[in-house]
Amino acid sequence: MIRELNHVGLFVQDMGKSLSFYRNALGGTVTFRGVRTAGPNEIAYVRFGSGLVELISGPAPDPSWGDRGLHHLGFISDDLDADYSLLAEAGATPWRPPTQAGTGGGRVAFLLDPNGIRVELLEREGKPQASEADPPGPAVLDHFSITAANHDAATSFYGDAMGMETLPLGTGTNAAHQVSYLAMGPDVLEIHSYTPPRSGSLIGHIAFCVADVPEALNALARNGIGAAPGYPRPARGNSGSMALVHDPDGNEVELLDRLPLHGGASPSAAFGTDEQSAEVAVGR
Repeated sequence: MIRELNHVGLFVQDMGKSLSFYRNALGGTVTFRGVRTAGPNEIAYVRFGSGLVELISGPAPDPSWGDRGLHHLGFISDDLDADYSLLAEAGATPWRPPTQAGTGGGRVAFLLDPNGIRVELLEREGKPQASEADPPGPAVLDHFSITAANHDAATSFYGDAMGMETLPLGTGTNAAHQVSYLAMGPDVLEIHSYTPPRSGSLIGHIAFCVADVPEALNALARNGIGAAPGYPRPARGNSGSMALVHDPDGNEVELLDRLPLHGGASPSAAFGTDEQSAEVAVGR
Protein backbone atom coordinates (compact mmCIF):
# COMPACT_ATOMS: atom_id res chain seq x y z
CA MET A 1 0.00 0.00 0.00
CA ILE A 2 1.23 3.50 -0.86
CA ARG A 3 0.90 5.57 2.30
CA GLU A 4 2.67 8.88 1.68
CA LEU A 5 3.77 11.34 -1.00
CA ASN A 6 7.13 11.79 0.67
CA HIS A 7 9.24 14.14 -1.45
CA VAL A 8 10.24 15.64 -4.77
CA GLY A 9 13.76 14.75 -5.87
CA LEU A 10 16.09 17.31 -7.49
CA PHE A 11 19.29 16.38 -9.33
CA VAL A 12 21.42 19.46 -8.60
CA GLN A 13 24.71 20.85 -9.88
CA ASP A 14 26.09 22.26 -6.61
CA MET A 15 24.92 20.97 -3.21
CA GLY A 16 26.22 24.04 -1.38
CA LYS A 17 24.27 26.48 -3.56
CA SER A 18 21.11 24.36 -3.37
CA LEU A 19 21.30 24.09 0.41
CA SER A 20 21.83 27.85 0.65
CA PHE A 21 18.62 28.34 -1.31
CA TYR A 22 16.33 25.72 0.26
CA ARG A 23 17.71 25.74 3.81
CA ASN A 24 18.92 29.29 4.33
CA ALA A 25 16.83 31.41 1.96
CA LEU A 26 13.54 29.49 2.24
CA GLY A 27 14.02 28.39 5.85
CA GLY A 28 13.87 24.61 5.49
CA THR A 29 15.42 22.16 7.97
CA VAL A 30 18.03 19.63 6.85
CA THR A 31 16.90 16.30 8.28
CA PHE A 32 19.42 14.02 6.56
CA ARG A 33 22.70 14.42 4.73
CA GLY A 34 24.70 11.48 3.48
CA VAL A 35 26.43 9.79 0.57
CA ARG A 36 25.18 7.21 -1.89
CA THR A 37 28.38 5.24 -2.28
CA ALA A 38 27.50 3.66 -5.63
CA GLY A 39 27.48 7.11 -7.30
CA PRO A 40 29.09 8.58 -5.41
CA ASN A 41 26.26 11.06 -4.84
CA GLU A 42 25.69 13.43 -1.94
CA ILE A 43 22.06 13.44 -0.78
CA ALA A 44 20.28 15.88 1.52
CA TYR A 45 16.66 16.03 2.65
CA VAL A 46 15.26 19.49 3.48
CA ARG A 47 11.96 19.57 5.33
CA PHE A 48 9.31 22.29 5.13
CA GLY A 49 6.60 21.50 7.67
CA SER A 50 5.55 17.96 6.79
CA GLY A 51 6.97 17.97 3.22
CA LEU A 52 10.44 17.14 1.92
CA VAL A 53 12.71 18.27 -0.89
CA GLU A 54 15.47 15.77 -1.74
CA LEU A 55 18.70 17.20 -3.18
CA ILE A 56 21.05 14.87 -5.08
CA SER A 57 24.45 16.03 -6.37
CA GLY A 58 27.33 14.32 -8.08
CA PRO A 59 27.59 12.33 -11.31
CA ALA A 60 24.57 10.68 -12.89
CA PRO A 61 24.48 7.01 -11.79
CA ASP A 62 24.10 5.98 -15.45
CA PRO A 63 23.08 7.53 -18.81
CA SER A 64 19.38 6.73 -18.23
CA TRP A 65 19.27 8.86 -15.08
CA GLY A 66 18.39 12.02 -17.02
CA ASP A 67 19.32 15.68 -16.88
CA ARG A 68 19.74 17.82 -13.80
CA GLY A 69 16.59 19.48 -12.50
CA LEU A 70 13.30 18.30 -11.02
CA HIS A 71 13.87 14.56 -11.27
CA HIS A 72 11.25 12.38 -9.53
CA LEU A 73 8.36 12.06 -7.08
CA GLY A 74 9.01 9.89 -4.02
CA PHE A 75 6.32 7.81 -2.31
CA ILE A 76 6.48 5.61 0.79
CA SER A 77 5.31 2.01 0.38
CA ASP A 78 4.39 -0.57 3.03
CA ASP A 79 5.13 -3.44 0.62
CA LEU A 80 7.60 -2.45 -2.08
CA ASP A 81 7.47 -5.65 -4.12
CA ALA A 82 3.67 -5.78 -4.19
CA ASP A 83 3.24 -2.06 -4.98
CA TYR A 84 5.89 -2.21 -7.71
CA SER A 85 3.99 -5.03 -9.41
CA LEU A 86 0.58 -3.40 -8.94
CA LEU A 87 1.73 -0.08 -10.42
CA ALA A 88 3.29 -1.86 -13.40
CA GLU A 89 -0.06 -3.59 -13.99
CA ALA A 90 -1.77 -0.17 -13.72
CA GLY A 91 0.23 1.28 -16.62
CA ALA A 92 3.57 2.31 -15.13
CA THR A 93 6.77 1.26 -16.88
CA PRO A 94 9.29 -0.56 -14.66
CA TRP A 95 12.59 1.33 -14.61
CA ARG A 96 14.62 0.10 -11.63
CA PRO A 97 13.41 -2.99 -9.76
CA PRO A 98 13.35 -3.17 -5.94
CA THR A 99 16.81 -3.09 -4.42
CA GLN A 100 18.65 -1.87 -1.34
CA ALA A 101 18.70 1.94 -1.10
CA GLY A 102 22.05 3.48 -1.95
CA THR A 103 22.33 5.16 1.44
CA GLY A 104 21.51 1.90 3.23
CA GLY A 105 18.17 3.15 4.57
CA GLY A 106 15.56 0.63 3.45
CA ARG A 107 14.72 -0.48 -0.10
CA VAL A 108 13.88 1.49 -3.22
CA ALA A 109 12.45 1.04 -6.73
CA PHE A 110 11.63 3.32 -9.66
CA LEU A 111 8.93 3.28 -12.32
CA LEU A 112 7.79 5.71 -15.01
CA ASP A 113 4.16 6.82 -14.74
CA PRO A 114 1.92 6.67 -17.85
CA ASN A 115 3.24 10.09 -18.94
CA GLY A 116 6.91 9.28 -18.35
CA ILE A 117 7.40 10.94 -14.95
CA ARG A 118 9.82 9.12 -12.66
CA VAL A 119 8.17 7.69 -9.54
CA GLU A 120 10.31 6.41 -6.67
CA LEU A 121 8.93 3.90 -4.17
CA LEU A 122 10.62 3.72 -0.78
CA GLU A 123 10.12 1.03 1.84
CA ARG A 124 11.61 1.84 5.21
CA GLU A 125 10.78 1.63 8.86
CA GLY A 126 9.44 4.60 10.76
CA LYS A 127 6.40 6.80 11.01
CA PRO A 128 4.90 8.70 8.10
CA GLN A 129 6.76 11.93 7.36
CA ALA A 130 3.69 14.01 8.27
CA SER A 131 3.90 12.73 11.86
CA GLU A 132 7.45 14.12 12.11
CA ALA A 133 6.60 17.62 10.91
CA ASP A 134 8.69 20.52 12.15
CA PRO A 135 7.01 23.65 13.50
CA PRO A 136 6.06 25.79 10.50
CA GLY A 137 8.80 28.06 9.21
CA PRO A 138 8.60 31.00 6.81
CA ALA A 139 7.73 28.63 3.92
CA VAL A 140 5.74 25.39 3.98
CA LEU A 141 5.34 22.99 1.08
CA ASP A 142 1.96 23.31 -0.62
CA HIS A 143 2.17 21.11 -3.72
CA PHE A 144 4.30 19.58 -6.45
CA SER A 145 3.24 20.33 -10.02
CA ILE A 146 3.49 17.94 -12.97
CA THR A 147 2.56 18.20 -16.65
CA ALA A 148 0.79 15.24 -18.26
CA ALA A 149 0.10 14.74 -21.96
CA ASN A 150 -2.77 12.40 -21.04
CA HIS A 151 -4.75 13.98 -18.20
CA ASP A 152 -7.13 11.07 -17.67
CA ALA A 153 -4.26 8.58 -17.51
CA ALA A 154 -2.47 10.75 -14.92
CA THR A 155 -5.48 11.25 -12.66
CA SER A 156 -6.38 7.55 -12.90
CA PHE A 157 -2.83 6.46 -12.08
CA TYR A 158 -2.33 8.75 -9.08
CA GLY A 159 -5.94 8.47 -7.91
CA ASP A 160 -6.91 4.85 -8.51
CA ALA A 161 -3.54 3.08 -8.52
CA MET A 162 -1.63 5.22 -6.02
CA GLY A 163 -4.62 5.90 -3.77
CA MET A 164 -4.55 9.70 -3.77
CA GLU A 165 -7.73 11.67 -3.06
CA THR A 166 -9.09 13.97 -5.77
CA LEU A 167 -9.69 17.47 -4.42
CA PRO A 168 -12.61 19.58 -5.71
CA LEU A 169 -10.32 22.39 -6.84
CA GLY A 170 -9.69 23.99 -10.20
CA THR A 171 -10.57 21.02 -12.40
CA GLY A 172 -11.43 21.51 -16.07
CA THR A 173 -10.11 25.07 -16.47
CA ASN A 174 -10.87 25.09 -20.22
CA ALA A 175 -10.50 22.88 -23.27
CA ALA A 176 -6.90 23.92 -23.80
CA HIS A 177 -5.78 23.64 -20.16
CA GLN A 178 -6.92 21.07 -17.60
CA VAL A 179 -5.90 21.20 -13.94
CA SER A 180 -6.55 18.62 -11.22
CA TYR A 181 -5.41 18.36 -7.61
CA LEU A 182 -4.86 15.08 -5.77
CA ALA A 183 -3.83 14.70 -2.15
CA MET A 184 -2.38 12.12 0.22
CA GLY A 185 -2.61 13.51 3.73
CA PRO A 186 -1.35 17.11 3.63
CA ASP A 187 0.71 16.48 0.50
CA VAL A 188 -0.77 17.63 -2.82
CA LEU A 189 -0.01 16.88 -6.47
CA GLU A 190 -1.10 19.43 -9.09
CA ILE A 191 -1.60 17.96 -12.58
CA HIS A 192 -1.64 20.22 -15.66
CA SER A 193 -2.44 19.18 -19.22
CA TYR A 194 -2.27 21.46 -22.26
CA THR A 195 -3.63 21.28 -25.81
CA PRO A 196 -1.41 21.36 -27.75
CA PRO A 197 1.11 19.75 -25.36
CA ARG A 198 3.89 21.93 -23.98
CA SER A 199 7.57 21.03 -23.99
CA GLY A 200 9.80 21.26 -20.93
CA SER A 201 10.23 19.45 -17.63
CA LEU A 202 7.46 17.00 -16.76
CA ILE A 203 7.76 18.10 -13.12
CA GLY A 204 6.97 21.78 -13.45
CA HIS A 205 7.52 23.45 -10.09
CA ILE A 206 7.53 23.20 -6.32
CA ALA A 207 5.01 25.45 -4.56
CA PHE A 208 5.36 26.93 -1.08
CA CYS A 209 2.93 28.91 1.03
CA VAL A 210 4.36 32.00 2.70
CA ALA A 211 2.73 34.53 4.99
CA ASP A 212 3.14 37.41 2.52
CA VAL A 213 4.51 37.14 -1.04
CA PRO A 214 5.86 40.75 -1.35
CA GLU A 215 7.57 40.42 2.02
CA ALA A 216 9.08 37.08 0.99
CA LEU A 217 10.32 38.55 -2.28
CA ASN A 218 11.90 41.49 -0.44
CA ALA A 219 13.72 39.07 1.86
CA LEU A 220 14.93 36.96 -1.05
CA ALA A 221 15.97 40.04 -3.07
CA ARG A 222 18.27 41.14 -0.26
CA ASN A 223 20.16 37.93 -0.92
CA GLY A 224 20.30 38.15 -4.68
CA ILE A 225 17.21 36.08 -5.51
CA GLY A 226 14.80 37.93 -7.79
CA ALA A 227 11.28 37.20 -8.97
CA ALA A 228 10.62 36.08 -12.54
CA PRO A 229 9.37 38.83 -14.88
CA GLY A 230 5.71 39.70 -14.36
CA TYR A 231 5.60 38.71 -10.69
CA PRO A 232 4.16 39.13 -8.12
CA ARG A 233 0.63 38.98 -9.46
CA PRO A 234 -2.81 37.87 -8.20
CA ALA A 235 -3.15 34.13 -7.78
CA ARG A 236 -5.78 32.18 -9.70
CA GLY A 237 -9.23 32.74 -8.17
CA ASN A 238 -8.04 35.92 -6.41
CA SER A 239 -6.71 33.82 -3.53
CA GLY A 240 -3.88 36.15 -2.56
CA SER A 241 -0.67 36.80 -4.47
CA MET A 242 1.77 34.52 -6.24
CA ALA A 243 5.31 34.76 -7.56
CA LEU A 244 7.87 32.61 -9.29
CA VAL A 245 11.54 32.51 -8.37
CA HIS A 246 14.24 30.13 -9.56
CA ASP A 247 16.59 27.97 -7.54
CA PRO A 248 20.32 27.77 -8.41
CA ASP A 249 19.62 25.17 -11.13
CA GLY A 250 16.84 27.21 -12.73
CA ASN A 251 13.97 25.13 -11.34
CA GLU A 252 10.72 27.02 -10.84
CA VAL A 253 9.67 27.69 -7.25
CA GLU A 254 6.18 29.14 -6.73
CA LEU A 255 5.34 31.30 -3.70
CA LEU A 256 1.70 31.71 -2.59
CA ASP A 257 0.29 33.72 0.32
CA ARG A 258 -2.79 31.65 1.09
CA LEU A 259 -3.60 28.72 3.36
CA PRO A 260 -2.17 25.33 2.30
CA LEU A 261 -4.46 23.40 -0.06
CA HIS A 262 -5.11 20.39 2.13
CA GLY A 263 -4.88 21.28 5.77
CA GLY A 264 -1.14 21.55 6.29
CA ALA A 265 0.37 23.93 8.81
CA SER A 266 0.34 27.62 7.88
CA PRO A 267 3.69 29.39 7.46
CA SER A 268 5.06 31.53 10.25
CA ALA A 269 5.32 35.28 9.72
CA ALA A 270 9.09 35.23 10.32
CA PHE A 271 10.30 35.40 6.71
CA GLY A 272 13.54 37.33 6.36
CA THR A 273 14.25 37.93 10.05
CA ASP A 274 17.64 39.33 10.94
CA GLU A 275 18.72 35.93 12.28
CA GLN A 276 17.77 34.21 9.03
CA SER A 277 19.18 36.88 6.73
CA ALA A 278 22.52 36.83 8.49
CA GLU A 279 23.22 33.26 7.34
CA VAL A 280 21.80 33.49 3.81
CA ALA A 281 24.14 33.83 0.89
CA VAL A 282 23.22 31.81 -2.17
CA GLY A 283 26.36 30.16 -3.43
CA ARG A 284 28.26 30.40 -0.16
